Formats: sequence, C-alpha cells, structure tokens
Amino acid sequence: MKLSTGKLSLLALIIFTLGGLTTHSMQQSPKCIDKNYMNSMLSYLRELPQDLKHYIIFLLLEKTLNYNFELCQTFSCPSQGQVRAVALSPDGQTALTGSWDGRARLWNTQTGELLKTLIIGPRDKECSMWKIPQLVDLQEEDKVFVDVVAFSPDGKTILTASDDETACLWDVSTGEKLLTLRGPGEIICYAVFSPDGTSIFTGSKEGTACLWDAITGELLMVLENKRFLLRKEIISAAFYTNVYSDKNNTILIGSLGGEVYIWDTKTGEREEIFTSKITIHSVAFGRHGTLIVTTSDTVGNYGEALCWHPELGGHEKMTGHTEVIYLAPYSPDGHTIITGSMDCTARIWDSKKGTLLKTLEHPGQVVAIAFSNDNNTIITGSDDKNARLWSRTFEKNGSWIETRKEIAEELFMELYPLVYLKDPQNIQEKTPLEETSKWNCLLF
Repeated sequence: MKLSTGKLSLLALIIFTLGGLTTHSMQQSPKCIDKNYMNSMLSYLRELPQDLKHYIIFLLLEKTLNYNFELCQTFSCPSQGQVRAVALSPDGQTALTGSWDGRARLWNTQTGELLKTLIIGPRDKECSMWKIPQLVDLQEEDKVFVDVVAFSPDGKTILTASDDETACLWDVSTGEKLLTLRGPGEIICYAVFSPDGTSIFTGSKEGTACLWDAITGELLMVLENKRFLLRKEIISAAFYTNVYSDKNNTILIGSLGGEVYIWDTKTGEREEIFTSKITIHSVAFGRHGTLIVTTSDTVGNYGEALCWHPELGGHEKMTGHTEVIYLAPYSPDGHTIITGSMDCTARIWDSKKGTLLKTLEHPGQVVAIAFSNDNNTIITGSDDKNARLWSRTFEKNGSWIETRKEIAEELFMELYPLVYLKDPQNIQEKTPLEETSKWNCLLF
C-alpha cells in the first residue's frame, strides 16, 4: 500500500487538531473539519502498517498526557497593576490580561509584545478605547478593577467585568464597545460566555445570577439568592459543555458563602449540590460531568482541592498547597487540572487520580489561570503585576508513561475502534488480545 506524503501529513494534522479521536473529542471536534473528510482520512489511517499506527497513537498520547510545561513568555508593563484575569484567544495567537489599574491588555503570545491597551473607565465615563500600545494615565477616581476578561468562542469579541457594576463586550479589532450589561445595581464578580457564544452569565456580589443575550444584551433570566448568608458573592461559575447531554442548559455556581448549586436555565430551577461553612473559591465542570471545588478559610484545609463525582459519589483530594487555593480549572480535554494559590505556585494534577504532576513557581500569588483550546499552553496571572505563558514541551524521559499509565491505557482503548478496526461501528469486532499486548509492550 502506498500513501502520499501529503496524505500522511493530513492524517497527522487531523489527529493533532482533534487532540484525540475519543468519543469526548468527537463530540467537540472543530467546526472547520468536515466530518466526511475526517472519516476519509481515518480510512487511510486504518490502512497504515501497524507499527506506524502505533507510533502515531503514541505521539497523540504524549501530546495529550505530557505535563512538561515550561515558561516561554512573561507579559509585563510598567503601569500594570495586579493581574486578576487572563484569557487566551481560540487560535492561541493572543493573550488577554485584566488588571486593577483599569486596563485590559492584548499581547502577542509568540513575541510577548504588547499589542493594544483597553482603558476601562467607570460606567458614567466613556473613556474606553484601544491604544496601540500607548500609556495613558487615569485619575485615581476614574480607575476600576478589571476582575474578568474572556474571549468569545469565535475570538472576535472580548468580555470584561469590573467593580463599576457592569460587564461589557468589545470588538477585538477596533476596541469599540458593543454592549454594556448592567445588573440590578450590584457589583459583578464573575462573567463567562456560554460554549456557543450566544449567551453570557454574570454573578454579582449580592448573589444574583443573570443570563444575557450576547448579541442584543437582553436580560433573559434572573436567579436571586434570597437566603440569609453573610457572603453571597458568586465567585465562580461554569457552563456544562457536552453538546450531547441533557445537562447542556445547566450552569454550576459557587459562592463565597459556601454554596455550590446548579442553575437549569431551561426551567429556571435551582438544584443544591451542597452548602457548608467553608468558603468556595472556584467551581468547574470536568469531563463526564465531574466538578471540582476548591476550598479555603478553614483550619487544616487551606491547601486542599476536592474533585467531586456527583453521579458516582465521593471525591479525590489534591493536597500539596500550603495556602489558600484561588481557582482550579480543568483543561479543555478534561485530563488535567491546574490550581493557583496564595502560596505563589500553580500546580498541575492528573484529573483522574488527583496526582500532583508538576509545580510552576511564581514570585507572587497566582490568582488567574486559563488553558488554550489545544491544551498545550497555560497562562497564569499574579499579584506581582505579571502574567506568564507556559508551553508544553517534549519530555525526553517520558515520565508521563508511568505517572499517567492508567489514563493512557483508557485513552488507547477508546481510540482502538477508530484506528484499528475496519468497521468501528461493528460491536462484534472485538479488540485482538495480541494487538493490545503488543501495544502495551511498546508503550510501557
């Protein structure tokens, strides 16, 4: 059998673009890849010699499970305040930071160059504009704290939220303000786009949750927190992202008062997960509906993050931090968790086992973290006025093979029908034991 170099390159491109041809990734594969074309390339892949298929899958697993992230850029500006929010564009070419000096900044991730500065004034003063990249001094009374920044899923729009009781949408190219979302006279503590970019969630200091139309700015739904709590602030929230699940209309919400609950935006109903006296700093949905909650302000639990399994029951503890954990997002593929803490470290964990994989040292507290869509880049924000970019690099000793053996085997078994079986839909065609044995010898 002969395959052109072009076809082999396309095969590799498809595999690496998908980041794994598992059921999970097939559900969320990039819209730019035509399904028929992808199936055609998979047919070519199945015709390759076994050793070559083994090698391609090995490279895929290494790309997915290798945790050797190294510092590659530091984003620093003389006038920059504490970096409280960070985001990476969908294509990974630009980074966005939000600071307590009233600015959001756009950076080139390849060169570290400051591209543009968005100056955000109070709600009554329209002094917001892109500067390229010129420094503009603001009067102290005109400064706001930029606590949230995010890119829309298509990368064309920026979302910011600040302590002037507003969330705003901006055009990335021109800096034009597209919409201002004003809640019920409450400071907005958190904001996030829905996975499809059509709606926006905001959570306030008084515990009010709002759902907005991202195109018109219309307020679609409100959920008030009428409970008597000393601290109602909605500090974190996450949309469920599995497009094939009946939970796709749900939002996970965490408050500083110790509440974690689900908001069904289809029915408007609220479902309690748990309530405690422990402060909640962040919540996140993970793969297969796992959620993670980080806790603090309780003696003995400062450095502990919990990974809950609501359907199966129970949780894993990720222990190692020595101070408060501020946040703990999942990687887009769901295999990795990274925590940011007051102890000046960000730590990378295996989401299945709760095993500590790597520690990223910082000069200051790590208060903001975001992953790139391809899982290969991490951006962290710190109170030392810098944001840092960490890139996954080739790991010569291949330690991921041992430390993440269980999840590697699981992923391989998910990939097997797609890559090795002539008819992946034929459930009668089972995995040949000799092939699995051969693969285990090659990998482990």
